[in-house]
Amino acid sequence: MSGLGITEEDERVGLKALAFELKNTLVTIARSAELGDVRASRQIQQSAEQSLRLIDSYLLTARSEYGQVPLELEPTIVGSILYDVSQELRVQAESYNVSLVVEDRTDGPVMTHREALIAILHAFGAAIIRQGDPQRHNEVILRGYKTRNGKLGIGMFSDNPIHQEDLRRALELQGRAHMPLSVAGGQGHVSLLIAKHLCRAVGGTLSVKKMGALSGFATELPRSEQLSFV
Repeated sequence: MSGLGITEEDERVGLKALAFELKNTLVTIARSAELGDVRASRQIQQSAEQSLRLIDSYLLTARSEYGQVPLELEPTIVGSILYDVSQELRVQAESYNVSLVVEDRTDGPVMTHREALIAILHAFGAAIIRQGDPQRHNEVILRGYKTRNGKLGIGMFSDNPIHQEDLRRALELQGRAHMPLSVAGGQGHVSLLIAKHLCRAVGGTLSVKKMGALSGFATELPRSEQLSFV
């Protein structure tokens, strides 16, 4: 049964894409194990951890959308989430020759669900970190910022151009987990599809945001006025 805003087609496409991605990950792990490739153990561990996080994110979406159980929002400090995610993504980033920089330009807590927001940022990472050129050093910014209408934005940005069209095409999976897009394929597509629903579950939207020479994915959420002056 479809839940809050997710159609049966959304559910079909999401499940098929998730199955494709998990199958590819398991095939990689199985082949590496057969070959006894010790050097690939770190990559295998990363792939397994990313797939487990993908499943957890999907289950969180299923709980809020299919199960119609609203996520409980509470005031959360943006900087702490950005820092935690940067630490969790560091090993993956290093394998793509990417350094992560945290920039918190907010001045108060945001109303959100911590686990969901962390899953959203991991989804952004799955698309943006893999987009860089491993032959050169790349920098990815995890940024919290204020908007003109009083909301707090949380996003991930790099100097590799990302356009609204990239996001639109990534979300139009049509059951294919590996469409040729300018944003990273595979898990990046599936993660963004899940992130779209999680953004809605916490009262935000998923969008492409440009900041000067940087571009990336972001969600903008209402700030917590109750704790703004604490």
